[in-house]
Amino acid sequence: MKRISLIIFVIGVVLSSCSNLKKLPEGEKLYTGAKIRFRDKPQKQKALTQELEGLLRPKPNSKFLGMRVRLSLYNLGREPKPGKKGLNHLLRNKWGEPPVLFSSVRPEFTSRVLRNHLENNGYFEANSFFNIEHKEKTASVTYTIRAGQQYRINEVYFPEDSSRVSSILRESSRESLLKPGNPFNLDLIKEERERLDLALKEQGFFYFSPENLIIQVDSTLRGLVNLYIKVKDNTPVIVRHPYYINQVKIFANYSLTEDSALQEIPGRKYRNFILVDPDSLFKPSIFRRSVFLKPDSVYRRSSHNITLRRLVSLGPFKFIRADFDRIPDSSRHLLNATIYLTPYPKRTIQLQVNGSSKSNNFVASELRLQMKNRNWFRGAEMLELNFGGGYETQIGGEQLSTNSYTLNGDINVYFPSFVSPFKLINPRIPFVPRTRISAGFELLNRANLYTLRAIKGSYGYNWRQSTRIEHTFNPFTMSYTQPDNITAEFQQILDQDLALRQSFEKQFLIGGNYTLQFNNQTESKLWNTSFVEFEADVSGNLIGLIAKKSAVSGQKQIF
Repeated sequence: MKRISLIIFVIGVVLSSCSNLKKLPEGEKLYTGAKIRFRDKPQKQKALTQELEGLLRPKPNSKFLGMRVRLSLYNLGREPKPGKKGLNHLLRNKWGEPPVLFSSVRPEFTSRVLRNHLENNGYFEANSFFNIEHKEKTASVTYTIRAGQQYRINEVYFPEDSSRVSSILRESSRESLLKPGNPFNLDLIKEERERLDLALKEQGFFYFSPENLIIQVDSTLRGLVNLYIKVKDNTPVIVRHPYYINQVKIFANYSLTEDSALQEIPGRKYRNFILVDPDSLFKPSIFRRSVFLKPDSVYRRSSHNITLRRLVSLGPFKFIRADFDRIPDSSRHLLNATIYLTPYPKRTIQLQVNGSSKSNNFVASELRLQMKNRNWFRGAEMLELNFGGGYETQIGGEQLSTNSYTLNGDINVYFPSFVSPFKLINPRIPFVPRTRISAGFELLNRANLYTLRAIKGSYGYNWRQSTRIEHTFNPFTMSYTQPDNITAEFQQILDQDLALRQSFEKQFLIGGNYTLQFNNQTESKLWNTSFVEFEADVSGNLIGLIAKKSAVSGQKQIF
């Protein structure tokens, strides 16, 4: 019966596709798409055609096996009543698509878009024409392109005057995105302006912006262009000077509701900044390691960004904002930096309940409790406690196993720095290095079979070298496993399976490990991604040198 219904539905779609043109509004035609044709043969014509086709608007109705199936589904339905979610709603709003009418096509505008795209990519002699092909119920457009020669960069000239701005622009010319011999590209010119703006901000030009730069194009050379980078003549004086940091003020517990009251608190001086923290929620030392804006130093955009990202990765802060105010009538062009920090709630508790069932008639339930303290010792240390328990039983069928329950818990403490007897450097990177100390236990009880107890612990470091490279080094790891209450029934199973018996032996492992990860996978990057992990693990080597071997079992023992 289902097959017959499906066949009838498909036949209905095919028949309705024949009537798609009959259901067009009075005086309208169905737009069937557009084509790109070239009068000449430009270089990389196939790639250029694909670029131009991507600019064509609107897109015609989609096809499947030569039929406009989605349009047919749309025409099968009627306009759904407001608030109704029936078949008409599915056909009109989910599965189908409305007809693309020729009246919505703007060929003159699209032709200009195509010509502008060509000019922006160095085809300065390009031109575009269009021709409309009308049929009884349909219409299409053909765009004819004469691209001409693509101009390439001949020379790039940076300003030669003696100003500090021009000097920085010349110094950054080696990293220029505009290379002689490359095709002219307007988007690349915009990126070059942004690059030069960033180079100036790195040297203190806080108020500079890409709009203060102009790149003039000389296209009088046949097939070549000269580019002249200049600072606009109407650029204000305030933009042309580098700025220095006068003072850094940090509000550690900022709230919009208490804005005016907080501004009146003078704060206290600590090293290179003033801290406003009337409730003493945070130790000043965490800001010393995270704030790279220093008084009497030139403003640098990298220091600004690293400071914000460091404060974000610390963990306790929900909102972070940095403001810079110019001190008027200052011969040194000074800025006051103010950092506003709004913390998360210090403590959080999360309860999670899970249930599951399996095809072999087993059902299980689990309860997990997680508690966090994001600022345990007032130094952005995070204390994390996890406790859990579960129960599994068989509710029907042939009894294959016995009931079981598990109990587990762990404690993790994260320090936002390298905690070590040796003094380690504080790398000038946006990522906060962390020290992790953890300990945990697990109990598994299988009634009438065995009980398994285990404890574990570790001490180590985690830090990111960049957004793609991450290091984890645990100089100390420990695990202890103790099987107990092994029944005679389960012992018979162990006697018959050597591998299983070895896995149920008492074990005490001490060692360390190192992990290196490379990951360039991002949400915006779907292709050409990779994930590589390298791990080195040593266990028991040093302890094995001092442990004594048992004369009975032949195993080495400690304690």
